[in-house]
Parts: sequence; structure tokens; C-alpha cells
Amino acid sequence: VIGIDAVARTDAELDALLLTGDLTDDGSRAACGDLASMLAPFDVPTLAIPGNHDDPAAVRETFGSTVLELGGWRIVGI
Repeated sequence: VIGIDAVARTDAELDALLLTGDLTDDGSRAACGDLASMLAPFDVPTLAIPGNHDDPAAVRETFGSTVLELGGWRIVGI
């Protein structure tokens, strides 16, 4: 598990972000929106997979599909 701050400090060129639940402390839409705002500066595709404490509808509404097409790969979050 790597924190957002640690990723921001690296010189690594990111192709995508893969987020696995639990994504927020309370699973709310507002918290998902806050997380999306924190990740926006990375400007890369993001695949967010809700955990058991996340609201799947809120995660899908905020981050979109749980399928990511990237460089000839289809990544499916289950």
C-alpha cells in the first residue's frame, strides 16, 4: 500500500492508478469525491474497486467503470 503523498513525491511516470477498497473511512459519496480531487493532479486513468465498507454506487458514480482498457490490456476490478 502506497500513500498518495508517497506517489506524488516519486519521479515515476504513471500509466494508471489502481485503487482497492476500502477507499474511504465512511464510504460516502462526499468522501469519494474528496479522494477523486486528491488524485486529479496525477491526470491518469483510475480504476477504483470498492471494498466491503464502500458504497459501490458512490464509487462507480465518482470513478466510473470497474473496467480499464490500457495498452492492449483489459483490467477488470472485481
